[in-house]
Amino acid sequence: MRQEGNYSRHAVDDISDSQSQLRLIVDKTPALIYSARPDGYIDFFNQQCLEFLGLPFEAISGWRWTKLVHPDDRGELLAKWRAALGSGEPFMAESRVRRADGNYRWMLHRNVAIAEDQRKIDRWFGSCIDIEDQKGAEAVLRQTTDELRRSEFYLAEGQRLAGIGSWSITADGNREYWSAEHFNIIGRDPARGV
Repeated sequence: MRQEGNYSRHAVDDISDSQSQLRLIVDKTPALIYSARPDGYIDFFNQQCLEFLGLPFEAISGWRWTKLVHPDDRGELLAKWRAALGSGEPFMAESRVRRADGNYRWMLHRNVAIAEDQRKIDRWFGSCIDIEDQKGAEAVLRQTTDELRRSEFYLAEGQRLAGIGSWSITADGNREYWSAEHFNIIGRDPARGV
């Protein structure tokens, strides 16, 4: 059997197949995946990342990726990243990142350090997940919640000023809702519900 170094040809082929499979997984995972040197210099982006950003590796490697972070988010993101680089603690932050079409999308960034001896970081591995839709849904929920609170306030204030209350019961006659003013009109404590 022919040997290459300390490996048989079969073992070398197995390693090559494993590396190809790993590269395929990393490139096709629906996340922007990257790695960095101990000092934060990014030296790898997966294919998803390059396609999302619409730029070649050379244009964003090292620290050049920072120009793609929204100017309003850049300072805070970099401060957190530098703090993580100094402490070795896991990094997590959100920022807007400009994608290939020029639009900014909210991204969740997560990085973890890999250290052989717990004192010296060997590499950082990171990912970014597009959370733009989640951010949009959160904004709609906040707006709807605010509108509901205002409506409830205006309804309660209107009932108080008019001296009227409101209530509802279920089909079987159980109390479902009594407004605070209804409790006041009938002389009961709304905090106790009786």
